[in-house]
Amino acid sequence: MVNVDIIKLKLFSTNCYVISSGEECILVDPGSDLLDDIHNIRNAIGEKTLLAIIFTHGHYDHTAGGYCFSENRYLHKADFLLAEEQIDYARVNHNYDLKLSPFLELREGEVNFGDIRLNVVNTPGHTMGSVCIFIEDFILTGDTLFDGVYGRTDVGGNTKLMKETLLMIREKFDPSLKIYPGHGRPSYVKDQLDWLARV
Repeated sequence: MVNVDIIKLKLFSTNCYVISSGEECILVDPGSDLLDDIHNIRNAIGEKTLLAIIFTHGHYDHTAGGYCFSENRYLHKADFLLAEEQIDYARVNHNYDLKLSPFLELREGEVNFGDIRLNVVNTPGHTMGSVCIFIEDFILTGDTLFDGVYGRTDVGGNTKLMKETLLMIREKFDPSLKIYPGHGRPSYVKDQLDWLARV
C-alpha cells in the first residue's frame, strides 16, 4: 500500500505529491523553486529514499523545482520542447531563476520504482505530453482533469484532443478512482461523470 502526501505549493498553488511505500518514494510535480516550497517538499520526503521525479506535463508551474533535486526526472517526450520553452519564458518574463533539467522519457504503460507501481496513460489536450498516472486506487491527473473542470488548452495544448481525452476518461476510467489533480481539491471520477458527458 502506498501513501500520498500533498504539498500545496505557494508558487502557482500547484499540488505537489510525495508518493511513498515503506522507506522509498517518488516526487510528482515539484512546480516551485521557492525556498519555503522546497523546504516543505524535503520535509515530506523526510528520511525516505527518493527514487525519481515525475512530471505530469511540461508547464513550468509543474517543473520549476525539478532541478533542486539530483534524482532522475521523467517527462513524456511530447513535452520535452514545451518544457524548455516554458522555462525560458519564466526566466525572461517573470525573473524566475529556473534552470533546465535534463529529462528522461516517461513511457506509457507500467513503470515501477521500487515497490511503487505506476500505470502511465498519455492524455493529450492540456499539453501534447500530458499524462495521467494510475497508482493502486487513485490517479494523478495533473492539469488534465480537476474537480468540475478540465485544463486550458491554449498553451501547448489542443482542444479537439482534450475532448477526445475527456471522452476516454468518462468511458474507461473506473468511477471509484480517487483523483489527485494538479491544482485544487481531490475528488473521484464518479463525481465528474455528469459534466464530462456534456463536454
